[in-house]
Amino acid sequence: MTTSRQFRPSAVIVSASLIAATAVIFSLSYRSEVPLDSLENCYAFIDRLKFAFVYANVGALLAPIGFGREIRRWESRNVTIRSSFRGIDASSLTKNVAEEVLSDPNSNLHDLLSWNEPQQHTKMLLLSRFSAFLPPRGNIHGNPWWLVEAKGLRNSDGHVEADVYEPPACGTSAEALLSELFGMFHRNVFLVTRAAPAGTAAVVTRSENGTLDILFRSHIEFQISAPPRRPLWFTPAQFQGRVVISDDGSALHHFEAHVPTNRQLNVDLEWLVQRHNSDVQRTEVDIGKVAEMALNLDSPSGQPVEMRSSISSDEEDEALRKLHQMFFPFLKAAASEAKRHEKLVHSIITWGPLDDQSC
Repeated sequence: MTTSRQFRPSAVIVSASLIAATAVIFSLSYRSEVPLDSLENCYAFIDRLKFAFVYANVGALLAPIGFGREIRRWESRNVTIRSSFRGIDASSLTKNVAEEVLSDPNSNLHDLLSWNEPQQHTKMLLLSRFSAFLPPRGNIHGNPWWLVEAKGLRNSDGHVEADVYEPPACGTSAEALLSELFGMFHRNVFLVTRAAPAGTAAVVTRSENGTLDILFRSHIEFQISAPPRRPLWFTPAQFQGRVVISDDGSALHHFEAHVPTNRQLNVDLEWLVQRHNSDVQRTEVDIGKVAEMALNLDSPSGQPVEMRSSISSDEEDEALRKLHQMFFPFLKAAASEAKRHEKLVHSIITWGPLDDQSC
């Protein structure tokens, strides 16, 4: 039985350097008639054949551990993301927002009706940053994980803070990447919504030939007003996304994220209204629809790979179901109990988007 030994890259580099230095010094001492404590102009006596031999063998030592220009090259490569967005369909709202805008020139609904295109149509990002989508070490493919986890939501008592203008700073590489991506629509993007469901989860649906097919789901919101107007919260029902990336992050074959538009309603709105001649504020809510809100990879970094056909609808449905349970964990217990008792599942959700995106 044979055993293979693994060496740390630093140890290999040091060893290779010592070998090279020893070989060169030996060559110098052998060919030179001057003592080694006086090496001025000694380079003239280096044996070219011996130097070529040392160079080739040092290169052979370094090649298996992946040191080379190729890695540095893809780490500095850029990809371009393109955004598409059409503003809220005012006719889908229950309130007559046009009338309110006309009656109150300071209404924050002005910001809603004037938001008709993304803040950035295209954005160039380093390819290496998309490694944030890779699963954590030890993850079993098919098991979802959090890219952005909403730890300890402050609104467990049902009170939602509305008088906030700007999002908190990002703390992880995934948060920084998602903030830049979703920030293409509007700069004030909150990666964790004020109430559940919140955050971003992902799952590997297929691993094939060194390429991962990843689905993700994001619950984020935008605060689209600026002082002196009061905050207005724009909360999409969800973003569904897909990333096809090599398992070492060296190639991004596909990226997309979009707000589903297959339902009649897909955006929740909330804004503060101040009564005339009073300091008292009240919260107004409505729900409507955006016809388009999406991000797509504009220029793939490697050879395009189509993996959609290799994923069955059952596999995709199962992955989406697992992501759904990440945001609504009670469904895990409810589904198993319903199956065991052969009964329907009855649930009441008092806050947050419903499954039909109507709240």
